[in-house]
Amino acid sequence: MKKNSIKNSINYIIAKLMLNSLYGRLGMNPYLPKHLIVNEGEHLKLMEKYKIIDIYPLMNGKELILYQDNNDSFRDIYNNHTIVNIAIAAAVTAGARVYMSTFKNMEDIILYYSDTDSIDIDRPLDPKYVGVELVK
Repeated sequence: MKKNSIKNSINYIIAKLMLNSLYGRLGMNPYLPKHLIVNEGEHLKLMEKYKIIDIYPLMNGKELILYQDNNDSFRDIYNNHTIVNIAIAAAVTAGARVYMSTFKNMEDIILYYSDTDSIDIDRPLDPKYVGVELVK
């Protein structure tokens, strides 16, 4: 879908999001924080029972509290259908790093930046590495 779309068209953007979001979804933390809006200062009571992750003052005498329930178990998370697979996310990242090491170790280029799927170098890359197909 991405290959057959005009760059930056809605179909292109959707295809790119589908490719990247699946990987990100598989690697996310299954222990999702819970949220609560309370009166300012009430977070002190919550600290006795929950792990407070962050507090955002809402400037109206209220606070948004992000917290983790200490009693959440893996079974609770599984029953909430949180779809994650750290092994797949780690394998994708590792594979990308191995592949990108090809470019990082080229002696005839200066590498300014690299990511899992892109590089910024001082000259055009050999055309055999460039294309619209996956892994190019």
